Amino acid sequence: MPDYYSEPFITLAGLTHNSALISWGAFYFRVKNSGEEFKLVDDDDLDEIKEVNTGEPDKPRRIVHPPRSDSIGAASKPYGPARVEVEDVQTGAVIKADAVPGKNHCLVVGLKPDTEYTYRLFVNSDGEAEPWADGPRRNWERRGKDGMGLGPRSKAYVNRFRTFPDPSAPARPFTFAVIGDFGVGIKKDKDRGQRQVAAALELAINSEQENVRFVLTTGDNIYRRGGFLGLPIGGDTGDEDDDWYFTFYQPYRYLIDHLPVYPTAGNHDGADTEANDDRAQLADNFHLEERFGPHQDRRRASLEPGLFYRFDVGALVELVCVDTTWGEHAGVHYFD
Repeated sequence: MPDYYSEPFITLAGLTHNSALISWGAFYFRVKNSGEEFKLVDDDDLDEIKEVNTGEPDKPRRIVHPPRSDSIGAASKPYGPARVEVEDVQTGAVIKADAVPGKNHCLVVGLKPDTEYTYRLFVNSDGEAEPWADGPRRNWERRGKDGMGLGPRSKAYVNRFRTFPDPSAPARPFTFAVIGDFGVGIKKDKDRGQRQVAAALELAINSEQENVRFVLTTGDNIYRRGGFLGLPIGGDTGDEDDDWYFTFYQPYRYLIDHLPVYPTAGNHDGADTEANDDRAQLADNFHLEERFGPHQDRRRASLEPGLFYRFDVGALVELVCVDTTWGEHAGVHYFD
């Protein structure tokens, strides 16, 4: 039987002035040549995995939860009961929240506006609650002179975030980052563009002087190179979780654990130029229903058929997402 390795991920999927949405998942790799080669497992092959090697000396193997058809996102098959503990950095006060049974995300409420918190996630995946994605992680990086693969355990998550300002009062000066047309992937060493974007973004966001509070995308979030005439038609797109490892979760993993991302739909996120419509996967991995679904009755969001929403940062700043992609008929946009 082939050997498999599981790499856990954790994400700050949503944030307001008084709540945080924490989500988690994992990506699976087929291991060859005594750990020298790693191949990301396609979603269609996940149900073949029965157990994986964690790489931990005291616990080398663990049962996964077969059968799986996904690995991350709002609708992914659960990894087990989970609990999130959030601690106020200044006062040390702790808020604990249990995930909804059967879900790989947890909403923590009762937080204070414009306050810094740390958090830890505990998942009961095989009989006992353990910290999820704790300690140094294995990341996709250069291995040897020309190869790429999972490197040794090195960098750990710093699960720390600051809630948004009180919506009834003006916010202090803040910064947000904007990226677009970015989902080309980092699988090969030649894919340096997205690596450089991720490195520059991480440097800016981790600077105390910049005070970056969230990330906006301007569309074309996930798409891979290849296919006919350079388009992803007939090749990898973004309609499965495994498409998102090289294009989003790995390059930005040390940003999305503490900064929320607000996506906009682009032509590569829908049927405009894709062989498969990526919109459902976009909604799933960005937890759009959990974040904006409750606001639809107040006319502050609309998730179908187009993606429209608005959110406030303090009392003086409101940002609005407008869907400019085509509707059911070519040439007719959702905003028409």
